[in-house]
Amino acid sequence: MINEIKETDYFKKLSKNEQEQILSGREATFKMQHISFLDYDIESAVYNLLSNSVHSLPMGLGSYSPISNVSFSSFFDWFSMLVISLKVCIIYSSNVILDYLKLRKKLYVLLTQEDKAFVKQNKNADSLLEFIDIMKSDYKEFRL
Repeated sequence: MINEIKETDYFKKLSKNEQEQILSGREATFKMQHISFLDYDIESAVYNLLSNSVHSLPMGLGSYSPISNVSFSSFFDWFSMLVISLKVCIIYSSNVILDYLKLRKKLYVLLTQEDKAFVKQNKNADSLLEFIDIMKSDYKEFRL
């Protein structure tokens, strides 16, 4: 792999110092900026919620089962978790599709008008934020 890297035109154009840095592997040469389609707080909350639902039984899978379980009761039920998961998947998938279509413009014609409208409509977090607002109002009633 090192020889393949050394043979690329890009690598040959770099200074000796830059070449040594790349080959040393001490530091990431390409630092990709985190791209997010959600507000940081929302993304972090969704990540933690979904992570907890997978990795910890008392907060997680037991309380999100379609079969009601008193031992693991929680405000978030299985349906809410499903909706949140699907909405986040749709947001990210829509953005991936649009980014890919920017690279392969010829493929854009393969989408139907309904597909194009759906992808464009769901590239932002509006639907997820609406659901979160519904959950907030339900939570207020739940706590009373």
